[in-house]
Amino acid sequence: MTRRDFYSLSRPVQERLLDSFHARYAPLPILVKHGPRRTSLAWLAVSIAGAIAAMLLWTLGFGNAASFLSLHPLPFALLFAIALGSTITGVICAVAHAVHTQSLPFPPGIYLFPACLIDARDDRLEVHSLSELSHAAGSGSSVTVSIGATSFSLPVSDPGLTAEAVSRIQAAAAQLGQADEKLIFELDPLTEPSVLSPLAPQQPLTSDRPIWIRLRFAIGGGLGLLLGIGMFSLRNDMSDQRMFARARSLDSVEGYAAYLARGQAHRDVVEHELMPRAKLRLAIAEGSVDAIDAFTREHSADKIQHEVEIARRNALIAEFEQVRKEGTLAALLGYAARRPKHGMGKPYEQALHAPYALELQRYRKRAPEDSELPDVVEQLIAYSEKAGAKKVGDKFLGSDVKVHFLRLKSQTIHRADQAVSKNPMFNGVSSLPTRYFSDTKLAEHTKGAAESLAASLSAGFNSEILRFSAGESWVGDEESVAPAKAPRIVVHYRVEWSGGAHASKKPRGVFIGLYVFFRARIEMAGAEPVILSKYTAGQNVPLEKLAEFSGADAAGTAETAIYTGMLQEAFAEFQKEHLAKWFKANAGK
Repeated sequence: MTRRDFYSLSRPVQERLLDSFHARYAPLPILVKHGPRRTSLAWLAVSIAGAIAAMLLWTLGFGNAASFLSLHPLPFALLFAIALGSTITGVICAVAHAVHTQSLPFPPGIYLFPACLIDARDDRLEVHSLSELSHAAGSGSSVTVSIGATSFSLPVSDPGLTAEAVSRIQAAAAQLGQADEKLIFELDPLTEPSVLSPLAPQQPLTSDRPIWIRLRFAIGGGLGLLLGIGMFSLRNDMSDQRMFARARSLDSVEGYAAYLARGQAHRDVVEHELMPRAKLRLAIAEGSVDAIDAFTREHSADKIQHEVEIARRNALIAEFEQVRKEGTLAALLGYAARRPKHGMGKPYEQALHAPYALELQRYRKRAPEDSELPDVVEQLIAYSEKAGAKKVGDKFLGSDVKVHFLRLKSQTIHRADQAVSKNPMFNGVSSLPTRYFSDTKLAEHTKGAAESLAASLSAGFNSEILRFSAGESWVGDEESVAPAKAPRIVVHYRVEWSGGAHASKKPRGVFIGLYVFFRARIEMAGAEPVILSKYTAGQNVPLEKLAEFSGADAAGTAETAIYTGMLQEAFAEFQKEHLAKWFKANAGK
């Protein structure tokens, strides 16, 4: 097989070949199969394959934030260029082949002449000499010819002529071995004529191919490169947009984290706005100021700072409302300690006032009828509210009202010493009453009495609002006591001889009766003292208790027990009478 370019043939050969192709002059073809090569289809297949490859590349990891190919790396731009270059080049070449085929000066096809078979489906002719014929056979309306290693199937217009066509082919092949130059010229259209007409054109026919056909590969490759880079960029942009849209639809911390792992175009808005906003929603869902504060510490939220401030304000309000429902000073003051800049303003002040107002309301219900003490208690509570509760350990405690006992000088006890010393049952020094009413002895009673009275008063109030405790005991007169700097209860008391006495043989001694005068008042800085109660406790000698002593006891034993008991009873009576001024009978806390 030899190849001959039609446009490189001499003009006489070109003209002679065209006459043969068109069956105008001998040699005429024995069989002809018209039609161009399937090159256009092959190029279209290349174009389709390139387009499919580009689409596959496009979809690979597209919009999938979990895929490392969600955004293609730069080398993929070359793959897109190759795929699109193949697509474009395939289309151009298919069109170019169709245009070129239509521009041929002869009908494209396969022509079987007596001397050779010419594959003229293009301007590049493939010439197969029949001298190399190895096989020729007919079947139906076609003849199969094998020349060398190549076989051709050629149609026969009339199936009845198939055998004749095979015979002609075989005869022509046999004839070639004995043909001279003249016969070969008659049989082979590619043989140069020996005589040329001086009037015939001598310039060979040429192919006038458009420039785009000649540059089809350069055009396809260049466009493929440009479009490939463009498609690479567009694909990554759209994939990024898809990932961003997916993250927005999820609107969750996980969704935005997935985008930040791969995405690029919207990193700033996701990192500084959308992600913090999603995390802020989680903090808000926890329903605490601490959660929002933790969010603020851990995340930069410049672009949603206003939202953070609103969320924190709402959380502060919600926490305040919960505390206000509890209604205790501990809850409210604890809230203020935790949130020193809570900014609740007047609502907080009202809430803080409410426990004090409630405590006063509760006391008024427990106060005796027509008592003036509610006004006193109102002043105490107002003072406590102004001073504010103090944290002691893990508790908040209201103002502490001290309870003091002031012993006034006795006017009659010393005279009792003289009286008992003249009695026949006088038992010496141990019988002198003044021994049992000294400052030291009475201090023991007042200390316990102050503690007991303070405890009883404290039991009637909420310790967060108001409390009472025992203060020091004094001896002297009113002028000897320093003015009050804080509210205090001062109980003035005086122990006097009742004028009566009991002489006892067993145990031997003389025992006197007592009067203990009490006057309790409340003192506040800058205000006149207010008398709370007055009481006189008359104490006769408890004979039944005196009978318990046999007389064998040490001197002063009976006196100590009797006078101690009488004083305890007197102080107990005072406390009972005093508390009755504060609270109704059986009024609980």
